Amino acid sequence: MAEADRKAEGCPSTARGSLVGECLVSVLDDLEAEASLNAEGRKKVLAAFETAFSEELSRVPRFWHLSVKGTMNQFHLGGQERLFDVTEAFVHTPVASWDNLPLRISGTLQPDACKRRRRNIAANID
Repeated sequence: MAEADRKAEGCPSTARGSLVGECLVSVLDDLEAEASLNAEGRKKVLAAFETAFSEELSRVPRFWHLSVKGTMNQFHLGGQERLFDVTEAFVHTPVASWDNLPLRISGTLQPDACKRRRRNIAANID
């Protein structure tokens, strides 16, 4: 697909920004380069994928509870970045469990997450 056509599609959606979505776009690019797929077919496949992805994503709870047990090999707490490497991890969620996994947990804290907060206690003095 031409770069101008790709920009005309707009910003990547959540579906296309996922690992599966990026792989799908790559395969569609290859098929288009081989002339096995035209632009109309590409749009139909992406539209079907985004619809299905959105439907499945709507079923995922907004907040997940999970339990992780394992051996921590490494951690890094630099600035707002957090990184934990765990081996032999047992991960348990309400719907599934995995055992003996290598696991990397990374994240970024909100800018004010590490600020000390002052408590204001209102005294009711008569």
